[in-house]
Amino acid sequence: LGYSVAGYYSSADELSPLAHQYSNGHEMFYLSADNVELWEEFTYSVLAHEFQHMIHWNLDRNEESWLNEGFSELASHLSGFDVGGWDYAYASEPDLALTYWPTSGGTHYGQAFLFVTYFLDRFGAEATQAVVANAKNGLDAIDRTLEAMGIVDNQTGAPITADDVHRDWAIAMLVEDPSISDGRYAFHSYVAPQVGFTDHLIACPSGPQERQVNQYGIDYIQIECDGTYSLSFDGASVVPVLPGEAYSGDFTFWSNRGDTSDMTLTRAFDLRQVEGPVEASYWVWYDIEEGWDYLYVEVSLDGGNTWQILETPSSTAEDLSGNSFGWAYTGYSGGGEDEPRWIQETVDLSEFAGQEVLLRFEYITDAAVNGDGLLLDDFSIEAIDYFEDFETDEGGWLAAGFVRLYNRLPQTYRVVLVEQGREIEIRELTLDENNHVEIEVTFDKDNRDAVLIVTATTRHTWQPAAYIVELK
Repeated sequence: LGYSVAGYYSSADELSPLAHQYSNGHEMFYLSADNVELWEEFTYSVLAHEFQHMIHWNLDRNEESWLNEGFSELASHLSGFDVGGWDYAYASEPDLALTYWPTSGGTHYGQAFLFVTYFLDRFGAEATQAVVANAKNGLDAIDRTLEAMGIVDNQTGAPITADDVHRDWAIAMLVEDPSISDGRYAFHSYVAPQVGFTDHLIACPSGPQERQVNQYGIDYIQIECDGTYSLSFDGASVVPVLPGEAYSGDFTFWSNRGDTSDMTLTRAFDLRQVEGPVEASYWVWYDIEEGWDYLYVEVSLDGGNTWQILETPSSTAEDLSGNSFGWAYTGYSGGGEDEPRWIQETVDLSEFAGQEVLLRFEYITDAAVNGDGLLLDDFSIEAIDYFEDFETDEGGWLAAGFVRLYNRLPQTYRVVLVEQGREIEIRELTLDENNHVEIEVTFDKDNRDAVLIVTATTRHTWQPAAYIVELK
């Protein structure tokens, strides 16, 4: 299994070997004889972690990785095992995007564990189990669960959202005090590590301080000032969905992304009046988990009952994982090592001349990790005088999982000022429609610690949010 792996569960083993060539056809766990011994407590911590993955796959097989991994770490903890210290690593680096899962989890395990442990402590076992079983994924599953169970804020009577939970968890990580409010700003079943500051404001007045925070990451800014100042916050109004823009214009089709998912984009073309040759030309930008996730270009001659995978210039037939069904896009477009680039592809359709065809892009992912997906733009078939840049509408394409994308979303934030002295005062700052707020604050650094908590709360993007904070 390799010297960096203790053990794992593979959902591919849940499938028939006829469907996946490397499936063992049984529910099973793998343990590395090189790295673990059966007498070691750590071995059973790994089994508890992987057993949760098995349960989660059977209840909600395309759950977002960060939540799935958080629950697996929680399973180890509830089984009486140590979670390995990643929570302490996270506490020293709290500006991580909670909803993003990299190829190497590391500190993200600690972050996800602390979040789901806080959720369990606050809302109980029934709500926690309901999140695992909910068909929605990630933060949406938390929203649906809280709504379905009728859980409201017992101080305001307002419904509680996942964003509210994230804000309160961010505060709890700082103050860790069960005596405040209704006990929501503390852990109750676990001694959480003390979170570290991400920045300091020591010049008073400060001048505009430009910062970035990851989506559902947390900035803790310690303010070390004396006297009365105006504290202002200005956040960005929009954020990109992806690091790549449309090849031309403002709109493009995006494959979307997700674990254990199948997304398609399909269109009918009438080639009956064409004798040939026929070529489809298009531009693509893609970031697809190399060797594990694949995107295919396909054609059907029988109305979609059967599909033929087409070879494209940048596709590959290599299949080390057993996940691929044939020629497909995987990795970064343009051969880049660090980021994808737009490339033009052409596909020969001459053998289908004289027929009606369905042309389809299909993106199939496995569990655990996924990239940004694929962008498609400027699709053309010159032989039938067809061109579509998706600027006006979908151009007759039928999307199932794919979305026509304008690469911007409204950016939202939660901003909280916490002052800790003999008493703790917690103030959420209400931003206006321009993501601006300015309040007057009297600071006393010798007797009261002041910390500004900033979180970015825009879903469906992994791009960081910019903001400016200033004391004047």
